[in-house]
Amino acid sequence: MSDLATIKNSYARGSVSGDRYVGGLVGHVEKADALIVNSYATGAVSGNSGVGGLIGLAIFGADIVNSFWDIETTGRSTSAKGGTGLTTAQMKDTKTFFDAGWDLNTLWGRDTNNVQNNGYLDLRTLNSGFTFNTVFSLTVSDQSKVYDGTANITATLSNANVIDNVVFTGNKNVGTYAFSSTLGDYGLTYKAGFNSANTEVLLYNSGSETITQKALSLLSNNKVYDGTPTANGKPLLV
Repeated sequence: MSDLATIKNSYARGSVSGDRYVGGLVGHVEKADALIVNSYATGAVSGNSGVGGLIGLAIFGADIVNSFWDIETTGRSTSAKGGTGLTTAQMKDTKTFFDAGWDLNTLWGRDTNNVQNNGYLDLRTLNSGFTFNTVFSLTVSDQSKVYDGTANITATLSNANVIDNVVFTGNKNVGTYAFSSTLGDYGLTYKAGFNSANTEVLLYNSGSETITQKALSLLSNNKVYDGTPTANGKPLLV
């Protein structure tokens, strides 16, 4: 890479070998103005000197932004001048790239069967024949409410046009409940017409939910005891 060169939204999965200046994505960065953004490498890397998982050698440095390499498949624990080395599991975890700010709904994607590109993210434009997941985050944090007989909770969604309602399954009585890290413990009601089969929900949970008692008011009314909580067709407690 030379002056003002930019590599953006790219990946390299093939093996690479050489004598020197060998990198999973770039072998040699010559100028400090070089920029690598939202890119990754996974192929095996081998050489004798100037070898790195993402970049082999960067004499004057470079700006490496939100870019990664697989330390297991590349066989390299280090890279020149930046990038982040991750395990294979982390590289195949959508959260890694969501947290890094990658565009996972129009540019990058993971096919619904998670087979394309061996489970690594792929560029959608290269695989128009595949159906890719819609990705959104569901964030729950400390909250409280007065008992209302439901398990509804307040959640923050990265795409508010997908979900109508969220419940924390099974917890609707008075008490304090720690939020679970298991997505299956949350009930999601999707908006009509949305295909929930092609979604990947990223759960971010912290804290707990506290449900407090609802104040009851005793209404003034008279009746002969009949074992029911109503009088003249109206409840005695509200």
